[in-house]
Amino acid sequence: MKNFIVIAIASFIILFIVTGITTCVMQDAKVSYVTGTVKSVESRITSSSDGKMETVHTILFLHTNGEEELFESRDNLLQGKFNNMELIQKLKSMEGKEITLKVSGYKKNFFFDYRNVIEIK
Repeated sequence: MKNFIVIAIASFIILFIVTGITTCVMQDAKVSYVTGTVKSVESRITSSSDGKMETVHTILFLHTNGEEELFESRDNLLQGKFNNMELIQKLKSMEGKEITLKVSGYKKNFFFDYRNVIEIK
């Protein structure tokens, strides 16, 4: 009986880890295109509890249907995106212009608050 409980707990932990990893990968695999106007691009430096500094880039975007959405720009291994600073500079120069963005992710979910901008089309 004791072995059964240990196996059940270990199985639950493994299932939880695999589900978390799968959800993160699926988040990045969902790609879509949005058209609208870049309203503003902001970069801010944040620090985590362990003292690491990170720059977070957010893009306020106005869809063609009038809906506003906040996007993030972060590197993405699955999509092969490692040009974060170049993308942010391009977006800053396009403020007020209508463009199409390739984005990944879902709006407001368990792991991320914002969809990630992959590239400008």
